[in-house]
Amino acid sequence: MASTPDSPFRDVKISTSLGPAPAWLVENDSNGWAIHVHGQGSDRSQTLRGVTSATALGLNSLIVSYRNDGDGPRSTDGLSHLGESEWHDLEGALHFVAERGATRCIIFGWSLGATIALNVLQRSGLSSLVTGIVMVSPVLSWQAVLRANANHQGWPRILGTYVTSLLGLKGISRAAGLSEPLRIRKADAARLSTPLRTPVLILHNKNDWSVPFQISREFAQRQGPRVELVEFDCSGHTQEWNSDPIGWDLAVRRWYGGFLQPERAGDKAEATAGEL
Repeated sequence: MASTPDSPFRDVKISTSLGPAPAWLVENDSNGWAIHVHGQGSDRSQTLRGVTSATALGLNSLIVSYRNDGDGPRSTDGLSHLGESEWHDLEGALHFVAERGATRCIIFGWSLGATIALNVLQRSGLSSLVTGIVMVSPVLSWQAVLRANANHQGWPRILGTYVTSLLGLKGISRAAGLSEPLRIRKADAARLSTPLRTPVLILHNKNDWSVPFQISREFAQRQGPRVELVEFDCSGHTQEWNSDPIGWDLAVRRWYGGFLQPERAGDKAEATAGEL
């Protein structure tokens, strides 16, 4: 069973097209919200490291599950769609916070969670509620990830490119057990090339072989000042907070203060730096 937040929390259910998805709610008497979205092969507890930062910024936190993650509802095929269907469940979470008076929402997306967050930003009718995204070790290009993982296994990198192409074919996707083709290359291109108007903070380990840091760097350079990249020097995927929790937290607070709430968050970051 996954661990739960140290802050007072309660269990809630998010309505999705597949049925209710369980979530944890940490209330902070605010109209600002943070939604925390975990990565593939993990669960909600992965994101708890960001809840303390969100609470310090005065935000309510919603720690969500999504389809086929072990906690959320199961789809007909029971498989990950690499963000191509999971984003609908995050949209359900946006409906949840909107119904509770949210006027602004920050999404903390970890790995696949960052993919889901960007898909919501580009596809959802509620995207205007998203005022910022914190992306931890983000999957911005599944083709790059599959190429990197093929290389790590000693296989040709081109195999990763073939896989992303084949998953978009109806016959191949059906043979793989998927309920629908996954047009990954098209989705990758949209994530990488669509100009952002929403501020984004990327926290990424430069030694991450699984989800290449170089893609985050190129993405930040292409997007310009709306995207801030903070580099960590550690090992492992999504281990940035573990390697430097104080630096991680201060990066989030300074980014939030600089882009989204200069007076309140900026002062709080300075006031609490000594406490950390």
